[in-house]
Amino acid sequence: EQVVGAKDLDHRTDLWALGVVLYELLAGTTPYTDHETLGALLVAICSKPAKPLRDHVPGISEATAAICAKALALDPLKRYRSADEMLGELRAAIGPGPLHLDATMLPRPPNAKASKKAFLQTAPSKPD
Repeated sequence: EQVVGAKDLDHRTDLWALGVVLYELLAGTTPYTDHETLGALLVAICSKPAKPLRDHVPGISEATAAICAKALALDPLKRYRSADEMLGELRAAIGPGPLHLDATMLPRPPNAKASKKAFLQTAPSKPD
């Protein structure tokens, strides 16, 4: 929305960005990695749906893939209305208990830029 100069920007742009972060956390890559130039990337972000999360991580649940897809919807009206709504769906998809991801639980696709060992070495340590 910012690239095309949309006048009605709101919090849903931030929820889209959160969807990108969630996608990258789960897939080890961004939703738009197939573009070689900044121009091509911007055109894709503005006009093409994100590559489905399950294309990168086939074992991810349908619910989690749907959360990413909704957060990354091209039309802001099809995204989450609030962060609380997105959090509610994440909690339902993950199950009861605190939302906690341990780096050792994350899948690392073979095409990821860094090895899992390198990723774990840079991950923050757990508090005692």
